This record gives sequence, structure tokens and C-alpha cells, in this order.
Amino acid sequence: MKILNALILVIITGIIIAGCGGGSTGYTGGVSYAEPTVIPTATPAATAAPSGGGVFKVTVNIPGYEVSKKDTLTADVLPYGSKTLRVTITGEAIDPDMVEETPIPSPAPPAVTVTVSDVPVGLNEALIEVLDEGGNVIAHYKHGFYMTAGGTVSPPGEVYLGVVITEEGNYRPENIDVAQGTELYFENWGSVERTVETTPALNPAMSPIAGVTPAAQPNTAAIYHSASHTFNTAGTFTYTGGDGGMVLVYDTPHMTAISDNVGNLIEDTTTGDIATFTISGNGFGTDRTMVKGSVYFYRVDNLTAVYLDATSCISNWTDGSITLSNIPGTSLPKGKYRVKVLVRGTYTPENDFYYYKGSGNYVITVE
Repeated sequence: MKILNALILVIITGIIIAGCGGGSTGYTGGVSYAEPTVIPTATPAATAAPSGGGVFKVTVNIPGYEVSKKDTLTADVLPYGSKTLRVTITGEAIDPDMVEETPIPSPAPPAVTVTVSDVPVGLNEALIEVLDEGGNVIAHYKHGFYMTAGGTVSPPGEVYLGVVITEEGNYRPENIDVAQGTELYFENWGSVERTVETTPALNPAMSPIAGVTPAAQPNTAAIYHSASHTFNTAGTFTYTGGDGGMVLVYDTPHMTAISDNVGNLIEDTTTGDIATFTISGNGFGTDRTMVKGSVYFYRVDNLTAVYLDATSCISNWTDGSITLSNIPGTSLPKGKYRVKVLVRGTYTPENDFYYYKGSGNYVITVE
């Protein structure tokens, strides 16, 4: 039995050696082999990226606001003093926010368009803002949308830029100036219904504005509700809710008086600078930057034209008064000067407000 087992082992060993030697050719004293064929393995599917996303596009039509006397807040007419149109896109697949800005030239073109490319697929929101030359937001609007791969999205219909009501019930911008006849839109960004109420009361009263209809997965965008009121009467409408603020409805600005702070002020004997005086009136606007307010002096007592832009000397500006300080004496020779205030491209019509600069004293007079 031992002999038989040994014989079987020898036979099996020979078979194995022959097989490792390359098949039918037999063992040749070396090992030769072909490079094995690589069998591709399935790679894990990449996480579905936004596939290039799509395009968000908004066009705002703008007549020449520098010369227009009717500055409303619809998509057809931007607020007076508009300098920049900005669009900020946020969304579930966006980090950081996508921001595009374009300047609004002066004189304004017929339309300004902002396009944001490669907006990721998914639920997104577009914040559309108008900025003045100081970077202050003077009107805005929010639009929820769902972006598809390769799609283009624009707000449907007309875009109404205006005042927003925050979650806390505050109005932003807090103070806003509009022309008589403006249809001003209020958009509710909060989750609860809001009613715009002012003193004096709006007539007719505005309907309540529903809270935001929230976005819903997978592809239902948020809806922001709005309502409007046409302000046909000039005056100040103060909000009774939130943290205050007002709508100033302006007509032509007017001067009613000019006065200094101590009566008959003496110039600085070295520089000849004039210290401080105040122009009283109405319709000047709640913010100088927003209304592009300026003050000018014209010498009218001889044939030599003397002109001074005193805007840089303005130290305080409200709707009813303008204070000027440290007016350079070197820019102001002796003489009689007419005062003019420029607001929203319109000069005060009064021609009988002057001040006199003499040889040491000046006297504020109203003729």
C-alpha cells in the first residue's frame, strides 16, 4: 500500500509541474506568463452634481430717472438716485451665495439686465436690490424658484421693487421717499400675515398681506406675497407697527426761511469761513443721499458770476431743515447770494432767499 501511495503522488506531482510549465509545451526550466487581462470593475456613481445648473435673469426697465419727475418703484421706474442693481442667489446647493451686480448708468438706459449663470439645480431664492450711490438699499424684492438643468428662470410678469416687511414686522428701508401718484409695493418676508398701517391712515386701507408660502421638497419654490397702495397725497405717513419709519410723499421742495444759529454770526477773521446756518422748508427728503440733495449759492449783485456748490458743507439734513457748517470763506467773495436747494433733480422755486457776506459780518435776510 505504501508503494501504491508513493506512485500516485509522483503522478500527481508530474501533472502539476506540467501545468505550471505553460500547458502542452511542458516545463522548460523557466516561468513564462502572459499579462493578465484586466477586467474593469464598476466605479461608484458620482454624486449627482448640479449638472451645470441653469440661468437666472431679471430685466428692469428704466426711463431716465435723472430727469423724470415721476419716480415710482415698479420695474418700469426705479427709485430716484438708483446706482446699482444687485442680484443675490441662495439655495440648498449654493455655498457661498452667488452675487451679481451691474451699475445703472446716468443717464439711465432703457433697461438694465442682470444674469446669473450656472445656478445649481434645486430650490433657490433670488434677492433683487437697488442701491444708491452710498451703497444703501433703497428698494428690494425676493423671488423663490426651482432651477432645472440647462433651464432659464425669470420672475413672471412685472417685478415690483419696494418696501419689505421683515419677520419681526419691521419695514425696510425704514424711510422711503416717493413721488405723488406712486404705487408703492410692500412684500411680506415674514411667516405671519401683516397689515400696513400708518398715521395718518391710508385711504383706502390696504388689504392684509399673507405670510410667506414656504418652499416644499422636491421642487416647490417659496412664494412671497405683496400688496400696494397709491400715495396720491403729499405728506409724511408714519408706520404704526414695527420699529417705526415712514413713507415721505414728496411734491416740489420749498424753502420757507433761512436763519443762523446765534443771530448775527461773525466770520472767522483768518479764513473768512462762515460757521453755521439753517435752511427751513419742506419736501427735502428723509435722506440726502437718496434724494441727491445739494445746496448752491449764486452771487447776484454784479455781472461777475460767482457760483458755489456748498453740498460738502451740509452737516445735517431732514425733510424740514438743512444745516450748513464751515462754508469756506475763500470760495465766497463779498456780495449778495441767492440760495437754492436741489432735491431729486428739482430746484426750490423760491427766488427771494438771500444772505449777504460783508466785511466781517454777514446778515441773513428774507426779502
